[in-house]
Amino acid sequence: MSRVVTRFAAGLVQAYDFSAGAVRASDVVPTVTFPVPGVADVTPDSCAVAPDLSRAVYVTPDRLTCVDRAGATVWQLDFPPAASERANAQHRCDFSLDGTVVWIYRPDGLARVGVDDGRT
Repeated sequence: MSRVVTRFAAGLVQAYDFSAGAVRASDVVPTVTFPVPGVADVTPDSCAVAPDLSRAVYVTPDRLTCVDRAGATVWQLDFPPAASERANAQHRCDFSLDGTVVWIYRPDGLARVGVDDGRT
């Protein structure tokens, strides 16, 4: 089980590794940080780091982006336009335990399933 916690703050994906066990709140500092390019235009819903801490991913309603430790974009996946009404959930992303797969949850992907929009 991974003991790495991530958060997005100050334009960085910050990873905290708690594998060594409990720590005092005053001792908590990021193990590694990943700059997010174009931070003024980016507000991720979720972020995650690879198990080896070499890459980070973050997801917005428009795309999933993978960056290296220097903040260079390794790859990105653009999404079709999101639903006009935001679902009652946020987009989520995470790496598989071996770091070879990135999982993504897009709540608006099925937001209008079953809704009669007049198109038949």
